[in-house]
Amino acid sequence: MSFIVHDFYCKKCEAFERSVLYRRSAGRPVCPECGSERSVAWLDPPRIKPDWKPIHTATGVIETREQFEKMTAKVRKDNPGKELRISGETESTRALRSDEARHRQITNLRSKGFCESDIRERKTEIKAKKLERSARK
Repeated sequence: MSFIVHDFYCKKCEAFERSVLYRRSAGRPVCPECGSERSVAWLDPPRIKPDWKPIHTATGVIETREQFEKMTAKVRKDNPGKELRISGETESTRALRSDEARHRQITNLRSKGFCESDIRERKTEIKAKKLERSARK
């Protein structure tokens, strides 16, 4: 007579239900939308669908397609006659941009006459200052 809580995901209708309390001896409850069996979802709902990831915006995090469609409809309504461009950003593009920025910084320092040891010393000084600032807070 023990109870258990799981998140459930239906592969048939792609319905997701969070924190379902059910009796372990009764088995997993069926999907309320389509009536088929559901599986335990060990990941968040956006990660279940391989083509969808959470979007971090200035107003919060968009976790589902419905929230995304609602947000884009609002932006289009607020800006009539303007084009809305939505571009994806991947981990690899972010990493590439940060690598390019580091490379530009090093080449910039080299052009100012710093050698490799000066650059390393400068980095350690910056890290030490950051640690001091965080220790003060």
